[in-house]
Amino acid sequence: VQLLFKNIKSVMIRDCEKVVTIPCYVSNIKAKDTKELSLKWSFGKTSILNFGGHSNKYSKTFKFRSAQISIPALLKGNASLTLDRKEVKLGIYTCEVKQLNREGRHTVQLKKHLQKYKPNLINKKTIVLATSGLLLTMVVIVGASLYIPGNYSEKKSNGIIFLVIPLVIPVFLQYHKFMPAIGRTLHAMIILTVVQALGFALALLGLYFSINECPPKYGPLLVTGLFIVTLVELLGLIYMKWLGKSALFCYPLS
Repeated sequence: VQLLFKNIKSVMIRDCEKVVTIPCYVSNIKAKDTKELSLKWSFGKTSILNFGGHSNKYSKTFKFRSAQISIPALLKGNASLTLDRKEVKLGIYTCEVKQLNREGRHTVQLKKHLQKYKPNLINKKTIVLATSGLLLTMVVIVGASLYIPGNYSEKKSNGIIFLVIPLVIPVFLQYHKFMPAIGRTLHAMIILTVVQALGFALALLGLYFSINECPPKYGPLLVTGLFIVTLVELLGLIYMKWLGKSALFCYPLS
């Protein structure tokens, strides 16, 4: 009867690991003494470690000086090999175990774990929104410094243009922000995006009248449009943060 092994075909290793364990478990070993056992580990055609039960010691090659096994664990069927991360090579490792007139071999492929960064989509949208909000705040400050009570001037007219035109950005961001959760946020996305677009339209209308009349009489219309765009952007941020917490509560990570 041959020795049987647990079916472990491959192992993933990470760069952060300092010690790598290559598993090899014999499921039907019945040894009472290590003198009945012998073990050989190899990488391809290169020998890594040899254990002879008669001497109760193991020898290892120069290329794998960190190779180790647990002799007491071998009696229980655990023939796993540990190596220093610096000596590990990706590829096929072979474990050969003999117990008196029974023997068996098992191969394990060592692979590198490629961890792809998957950012939280809701947090990503929050960062984009916060960045755009900061930029728009700076624009509002500059525009407000130009659009102050006083005599009408071409400089103030240009300041109003500089203040209103960039506000088209949040309208697109509002839609882009809700895309990861489109199934649960379709109605909210439509409502907020439409309202924000209307706010931008009011701001453009107020801008048109403000730069074509001297003195401008439709400042409140412009301010109302700006207020709507800003308010809807804030509501969208609050809603997405709430949605993220709700999803985490309903579907906890295992």
